[in-house]
Amino acid sequence: MVGGGGRDDGKDRVSGAVPTVMHVRCPDRLPEETYRQVLEQIAELSPVVQALPPSAALVELKGALRYHGTDTRRLGEMLRVRTISRLRCPYRYRPHGHRRGYRFRSGP
Repeated sequence: MVGGGGRDDGKDRVSGAVPTVMHVRCPDRLPEETYRQVLEQIAELSPVVQALPPSAALVELKGALRYHGTDTRRLGEMLRVRTISRLRCPYRYRPHGHRRGYRFRSGP
């Protein structure tokens, strides 16, 4: 859980289902070329990506969850680390449909 105690098992609190869509938001005023490179990084994780210019995207993770054998939160962290290390571009992510805010971390 962000900002408090408790357990965050990646499941939606209402339905108990694991979210399979992740919303990614890059910093404002991100150069277009960097945004394109972020989308390429996302596509390495999942081929089903919907760009939401100028700085966001939706990612379908159903196949990636099965392939990597993990949950949405861990895939988001894996992508965040790759993006920061390769592009020096922090971003925010959250499972699509969660009512809690974005998870944001500015460092590696």
